[in-house]
Amino acid sequence: MGLGYDAQGNLTNKNGQAYSFTLGNQLRSVVGKQWYAYDGYGRRVIACGSGACNYQLYSQADASTPITSIWRVASWQRGRALRRAARKR
Repeated sequence: MGLGYDAQGNLTNKNGQAYSFTLGNQLRSVVGKQWYAYDGYGRRVIACGSGACNYQLYSQADASTPITSIWRVASWQRGRALRRAARKR
C-alpha cells in the first residue's frame, strides 16, 4: 500500500494500482483497466476501458474543445465479436 512516483513526478502506483505515462508526461494507462492515446498536439483522442472506447474529434477553429465524442462498445467471446454498438454525442 502507498504511493509511487517516477523521475518526472508522475504517480506510478497508488495502493497497488499501477499507472503508466508517455515521455510527455501524459497518462498512457491505468494498467489493466483503461488506456489512452493522444494526437500530435497532445490532446487526448481515445480513451478505452471495460470493452468500450471513446473517440474525441477536434476542429481547427477551436483546437482545445472537442466538437464531438464517439463511443464504441464491443462484446467479445473466444476472439469473436458478439455485438457492437456505437453512438455519436
